[in-house]
Amino acid sequence: MASITELKQKRKSLWEAQNALLDKAPNGMMSADDDTKYQSIQTEFDGLSKTIERMENLTAAQSAAKAATDGEYRPETEADAKAENVTKSKFAKFENEEYRNALFGEGGGLRTQLRAQNLKIQNALSSGVDTEGGYILPPSVQMGIMKLLRASDPLRGVATVITSARDVGIPIQTGRPSFSWLGEGGTYGQTQPAHGKVLFSAFKLGGIITVSDELLQDADFDLVGYLTQTSADGILDSTEAANMTGDGSGKPLGLFATTEVAGVTVGGYTGASTTTVTIDELIETQHSLGRVYRPRAAWFAKDAIFKVIRKLKNSVNGDYLLQPSITEGAPDRLLGNPFYVTDFGNSAATGVKTLMFGDPKAYTIVDRLGLSVKRLDELYAATGQVGFRVAIRTDARLTDGNAFVYFKQA
Repeated sequence: MASITELKQKRKSLWEAQNALLDKAPNGMMSADDDTKYQSIQTEFDGLSKTIERMENLTAAQSAAKAATDGEYRPETEADAKAENVTKSKFAKFENEEYRNALFGEGGGLRTQLRAQNLKIQNALSSGVDTEGGYILPPSVQMGIMKLLRASDPLRGVATVITSARDVGIPIQTGRPSFSWLGEGGTYGQTQPAHGKVLFSAFKLGGIITVSDELLQDADFDLVGYLTQTSADGILDSTEAANMTGDGSGKPLGLFATTEVAGVTVGGYTGASTTTVTIDELIETQHSLGRVYRPRAAWFAKDAIFKVIRKLKNSVNGDYLLQPSITEGAPDRLLGNPFYVTDFGNSAATGVKTLMFGDPKAYTIVDRLGLSVKRLDELYAATGQVGFRVAIRTDARLTDGNAFVYFKQA
């Protein structure tokens, strides 16, 4: 089977073949035959892109699964190490074999196991009950889920992620201090920067995963691995959508939905069309962002917008503006900055923000310590299934109104 790098090279070749067809079209008008070829290449390109995404997610999942069981694992960054150490130290008592067996074992549910087993296990489980009535997931399972989320969510993978046991208030500077030139013996003026605060709460997200009795009785069935992957898949869809377009009501405030942060208005640029964007408009958007933020900035947009931008060409030398990545794990680049594609951005429409450009570290995600799971045996007994109710509490929002700008359709 071809490697991810080989598939990316093939995708680049398809990209170049499409570009060649566009180059030979007078005034952008293709012949019927060339248009058919272009659409055929587009279909293959999209298929390859999805294959690459699946393979990269699988690679990330395998790494996360290994990390969950490998005692010699070392987190990728200092922040990862800190979060993992906090989680492990706080919930180490829920990693023991008796606790795991009571949650995931095949011998009935928690209630049955508590009746059948001794008081020692009952005490161990009761110590792991969280405020929502579930049971704390062992640290290895928690870290496996969070690593899968970080690998698959384009914003979470580059944002600032904090793990906390309580509500968090982050003080932010909303204005710089004002200094003045002084003559000899001059008096220093008193000044201080303006400050605000961004508060993070804990919105609950959860669902129920059902597993058949037959699978639970299968000796080769990896229940912990299955719950880790399936929980991450379910959490990912909802959290990525909220982090991009959430309205902040009962869920995080998404990047595209943010209009101001602690009194600082998020600026941007409005284009001339309701459906497309030009190179000049992208440059205007890029320079709408303060110079200090630009070196760390990245673009975020829905795949349909990405497709429009892929066709833009430099009128001077005819090169395409968007540069496809041929390196495994690296994003494509637009005007020198990374471009991240999401399923949950905005589609082009009148007055809608379709691109966000800025420093992703200014978007902060605060996860509460302790993902929880509750095993539900009786509820699904009639259908020969066991339910696992999984819950996570999290919040997210932009913490610097100057760190992002938008492109808005006319």
